[in-house]
Amino acid sequence: MGQHILISYIISYIEKKCMITNNVLSTTWFYLFLVPLLPPGNVAAVNTSSTAIRVTWSPPEKSSIRGELIGYEITFTPASKNASASQRVMLCTNTSYDLEKLSKYTLYNITVAAFTKVGIGNKSKIEQAWTDKDGM
Repeated sequence: MGQHILISYIISYIEKKCMITNNVLSTTWFYLFLVPLLPPGNVAAVNTSSTAIRVTWSPPEKSSIRGELIGYEITFTPASKNASASQRVMLCTNTSYDLEKLSKYTLYNITVAAFTKVGIGNKSKIEQAWTDKDGM
């Protein structure tokens, strides 16, 4: 129950501030019937420098959202590390975001999920992108 209160606070904060980064947000608390059924579509990731990747996506189908869409969660991990090294960025209704301060010339696994007040829905398929080498 304490975790639910913490998550409610985080979601309230997101609604007010529209952005939060969190490395440990658990997705085990959501209620299956009130979160988006489908993930965002058309997820793409393109490097923009040796330390940045731009991620873009389209919203999930409206009929699959099941509640009010609050925002999106981007999860990214260097492909050479295990999933416990994942980092997360949570946004309001933007459908693009620049991941910055990444490691140079590194392959990243990236997913995007939509969320409502109740919780985070299904993640997109993994999209992979490399950051550039220096000087490219």
